[in-house]
Amino acid sequence: MDDDGTIVTISNGKIQGKTKKSLEEQKYYAFEGIPYAAPPTGDNRFKAPQKVDDWDGTLATKRNEKACLQIIAVIPQGSEDCLYLNVYTPADLKSSNSQSLPVLVWFQGSAYQSGSTSDVKPVYFMDYDVILVTVNYRLGVFGFLSTGDDVASGNWGLKDQRFALQWVRKNIEQFGGDPDKVTIGGQNSGASSVGFHMLANTHRRIKKGLFRSVISESGSALCPQYFQSDPKKYADELATLIDSSFKGDSEDLIALLRKQTPEKLTRLANAIKLRHLPVNDPIQSIFIFNIWLPVIEDSDSDSALIYHYVAALNFASRIDDNPQTLVFDNLNVDDKTQTGKDLRAIYTSSFKDNKGLLLEFFSDNLYSTPIIRQAELVSKKSPVYLYEFAYRGSNKALRFEDADNVAHTFELRYLFGDKKFNRQNDKLIHERMMKMWTNFVKYMNPTPDDDDDLIKWPKVKSSNMEYLIINSTLEVSSQPKRYKKWKSVLGEHLSSPYWVY
Repeated sequence: MDDDGTIVTISNGKIQGKTKKSLEEQKYYAFEGIPYAAPPTGDNRFKAPQKVDDWDGTLATKRNEKACLQIIAVIPQGSEDCLYLNVYTPADLKSSNSQSLPVLVWFQGSAYQSGSTSDVKPVYFMDYDVILVTVNYRLGVFGFLSTGDDVASGNWGLKDQRFALQWVRKNIEQFGGDPDKVTIGGQNSGASSVGFHMLANTHRRIKKGLFRSVISESGSALCPQYFQSDPKKYADELATLIDSSFKGDSEDLIALLRKQTPEKLTRLANAIKLRHLPVNDPIQSIFIFNIWLPVIEDSDSDSALIYHYVAALNFASRIDDNPQTLVFDNLNVDDKTQTGKDLRAIYTSSFKDNKGLLLEFFSDNLYSTPIIRQAELVSKKSPVYLYEFAYRGSNKALRFEDADNVAHTFELRYLFGDKKFNRQNDKLIHERMMKMWTNFVKYMNPTPDDDDDLIKWPKVKSSNMEYLIINSTLEVSSQPKRYKKWKSVLGEHLSSPYWVY
């Protein structure tokens, strides 16, 4: 950094950020809109991220305006030129001559279809002596279209994230960060992403690793909704929508898609509800299980309180008549009807008159079970701290009889918001979570020392599966509800390969 802290020399040239203040009036530096890869446009569409060109002079990095293409209210918004990240660092670092700070790299999540770094506010973290990095990565058709072969292997969004982590490894020292103390984190599909990075063998190929610990909120690499097992089918469907007579091979398909405007591709993929998601990469497998790191995992009290699943409650009687619809296509089972009946029996004999229980089924199916399963597996090799966020607070969102009603994403306002809390309980939850989360970034342990405001957060052991319940009080419980029953049903019906679970 230069003398005033706003000019930094990184590997591509000089950048200039700006000075801001946290809610506690602490000064911090914000470097927003830093290009970490070349624009993924033209021939770079459906390719791994490429190195950005160096620049002369000083690049202004003062605005967090970039977002990758996505559909918002049926209208394409954002840009294909979107591979930018932001770095936020406390301003007193240089003047205090303190040691380099630990780093949290955060990947936002909205099912790999939407979201941007503007969803992640840095101000709370600037009072806790950590550096925060937020990253845009390609979404939807641009981030995850795959032909299922080496022509377009897919996982572009995940490869963007890894490229950003390599950028952090190379440059974060210039901002006062320690490249050997990087934690990666995310929520929803962002949590799924960090799970994939934890599994990927490329982590070991970089000399000291790209990260040392993981925070995974409301998502997992084992969540069935975040993995597609037949990507070529979706790519062919998109090509046929553009040209009904299309019969070409993978190279012809990608050539056709590269000719289309980004807005047209976004609209078409949305119109036919194509959900391009991570795949088992035919070139670089993301399922090589050789990385074990300290992890914080979250099992929300009722994660399925998200609006597109609420709509499914209107079809409870139809689900009762067709129990096979309760089983995801990428779960490898021989008898989906019996599997669906056995899963329904965990909750009720009929969802028709128990819509709240159907909501809890969605929550367990999509989030709780795969999250707890990942925690159990990883805990055999590495420290894992599991929690359930059960605090409703001042949120007055949807309520359903028989459901816990703490919704997906509720906890984010206590970590990545930008407002002061007026209610004492909200303020207490915020302060406790910030302390535990930043302790984990610093020490790889959320409660390393005795603290009157906290209780000791135990590590997960498969024998008792202890976890922390975050509510108006902090409590330790064990054996998360229904997990053993899910494990028993899936263990009886599932066959290999286990793409999820």
